[in-house]
Amino acid sequence: VSNAEAIEKSIVGFTTGELTKEQALDVYLEEDVSYSSKDFVDNTEKVYNTICDALDSIDYVYEREPDHLSVAFSVTGDDERVGYSIRASREYKTIKLTSFLCDVQPGTEDKMLYAINYANNNITMGSLYISDGSIFYFSNLLFAESLISKESILDLFRCSFDICDGLNDKLIELGEGLISIDDFKHIFN
Repeated sequence: VSNAEAIEKSIVGFTTGELTKEQALDVYLEEDVSYSSKDFVDNTEKVYNTICDALDSIDYVYEREPDHLSVAFSVTGDDERVGYSIRASREYKTIKLTSFLCDVQPGTEDKMLYAINYANNNITMGSLYISDGSIFYFSNLLFAESLISKESILDLFRCSFDICDGLNDKLIELGEGLISIDDFKHIFN
């Protein structure tokens, strides 16, 4: 039984009422559904090459890290330059896009956490988080047992760029006290 068949058997059994939730979970687990099973096709290299092809198609200059299946580049939006890292994860079968947005000014942590939570409740893709005194954006795309098209990757880029470009300067202004929380909230209206 393939991973996809085990997942389908589990979901169909549960949604039709033939299996309880616990039985469906047992079916799923009994079939050893994992990305490391011997019949699983690892498309990570192909997905990584598609990421590079997508960046090539829009003439971006970027650094390849083939050993880590990642690329790094920066984009200048309406105002600030924003750096991005994109990695194809062999372990989790995801494309992870990460971007540094800004540093958190000392004494503004609570205000910035509130702003991040507000933003996360209003953005349609990805999320913001604080790590080591900096605010980052990240978004994941799952590619388990499939390939992702160049167009899907370009859509991931476009959505992420729009979100980061719209938020990075406002987060900086909020941290520096140039705008209020209410002003920040208005960017989502």
